[in-house]
Amino acid sequence: MVDIDRIKLQLVDILCKEFQSVWFVKLADKSITTFAVNNKKVAPNSVDIANSFKNYDDARTWYIENYVVEHSRKRLLEQTKVENVLSQVTDSDSYFIEYGRTLDDKINFNQIWFDKIVNAKSKEIEYIVLGFRNIDVSKNTEIDGLTGLLIRSVFFRNSEELLRIYPETQFDLLISDIVDFKKINETYGVKVADDILRWEGKYLASMSNDDLIFGRYGGDQVVAIGTHEEISKLISEENLSQFFEAEKNNGLPEINVKFGVYVDISHNEPVVSSCDKAHMALNSIKHHYEKSIAYYNDDIKEHLDKQHVIENSMHKSLQNGDFKVYYQPKHDTKTGKLVGAEALVRWEHPKYGFMNPSDFIPLFEQNGFITENDRFVWRRTCENLRRWADMGVKTVPISVNASKLTMSNADFVNRMQEAVKKNGLSTNQLHVEITETLMSENVVDLVEKLNQIRSFGFKVELDDFGSGYSSINILSTLPIDVLKLDMSFMQQFGDAKRYMVLESCIELAKKLGLKTVSEGVELNEQKEELGKLGVDMIQGYLYSKPLSEEEFEIYLKEHSA
Repeated sequence: MVDIDRIKLQLVDILCKEFQSVWFVKLADKSITTFAVNNKKVAPNSVDIANSFKNYDDARTWYIENYVVEHSRKRLLEQTKVENVLSQVTDSDSYFIEYGRTLDDKINFNQIWFDKIVNAKSKEIEYIVLGFRNIDVSKNTEIDGLTGLLIRSVFFRNSEELLRIYPETQFDLLISDIVDFKKINETYGVKVADDILRWEGKYLASMSNDDLIFGRYGGDQVVAIGTHEEISKLISEENLSQFFEAEKNNGLPEINVKFGVYVDISHNEPVVSSCDKAHMALNSIKHHYEKSIAYYNDDIKEHLDKQHVIENSMHKSLQNGDFKVYYQPKHDTKTGKLVGAEALVRWEHPKYGFMNPSDFIPLFEQNGFITENDRFVWRRTCENLRRWADMGVKTVPISVNASKLTMSNADFVNRMQEAVKKNGLSTNQLHVEITETLMSENVVDLVEKLNQIRSFGFKVELDDFGSGYSSINILSTLPIDVLKLDMSFMQQFGDAKRYMVLESCIELAKKLGLKTVSEGVELNEQKEELGKLGVDMIQGYLYSKPLSEEEFEIYLKEHSA
């Protein structure tokens, strides 16, 4: 029996108020004495296990093989070894491990608490203490009600426990995201969208084991931590194929899922930081339709570090005049006469030097700075048109890009007018250039705003038509004046089907009374063919690259005749 002089009965009473049973294991011989609550009273040796087994190893093996769910047995057999328990409690506080327990053919969640009792004189550990308790009720509060997966905070806690218990094991972390889940919600309704998440959670939960834990990261995103082997298996082509096939066979709308993976996460780093890195990898392919899996690496870190520098310097650069406006000329297809230009922004960054829009515009669209950038280009273009006119230089209409965020601002049109009036310009000197991506927003509001823009005398150009999955319906829905054909038409000019599509688009634009501009024209043969098709204007390196303000001023003078 446990030495009551040192292992106070009071301690047993306290422990048994929290745990259903308590084991004391004497390290000298691994003998075991148990206490349990029986009729609200604590009694020694009151459980069958104590009567049958006097040795800790025999007792724990019997318990695990008879009461622990199969997929947790191997883990518990390893974690409950005396040497492993001692390695955890020797230099640290008490700790818990969780497992599934089977009793009367029912599975519930259980927890084992481990601690130590130190000899007051020798300062050596004399006993290890185990407390067993049913946590089924409390565990249910840790489960996401929709998906059946762990809630985010509990996933973090369990993951960090996993990393602590297995310090030498390589673990990977994964975050998944359902592509365009918002559109699924809008198209099929909330119930169907919830059914997808509910099914996904149930499917993944069935795959969880001691080496693979799932949680709901937020919204439609799922997070998983597991050994390298488990995560690799999870996102293998075979496994993903089975996942999508099962989802489809369940009568749910077909989905596309992307994954961000952080391989070999640090055991000393908070799991939330590892999640951030996996999420960074996921975000790196968010707009790459051909990629479904991205791994966090130094390139992504370098890219993210660069983004951080850009975001920290963008406001100051705007104040310091580091942003520059360039203009690419537009020429009449038949006469070759200069008839317009497109305003483009460039950045002379203090650290990275000359930057093209592709290096910073996508980031600006994400963080909202694109509205400031658009206003700058519009304002600067108005000032240039005024300055050139005062110099006696004949100007041409200039189109300025308006992003989705800029268009959504209530004061957008007023700010346009203010800049035009301030510089004494006519509204027909400026065009507003939009992209077909705006169609993903409220179309009624978009049409109303475009009509308002045109009512003030501004012309509207639809840019990049044909760059994605353009709908002909766009042309009949949006009130526009000019249709800009994407340069991809030029890159596939020899394709017979592509040529027929181009021909049809131009013919339709004519019937709708729209002017047409073809971007990316580099060869005279392309110009000649476009002329035969009836394209009104050409923009591309055949005539000129984008020019700085000073260069375009000279260009205007040379082509103003």
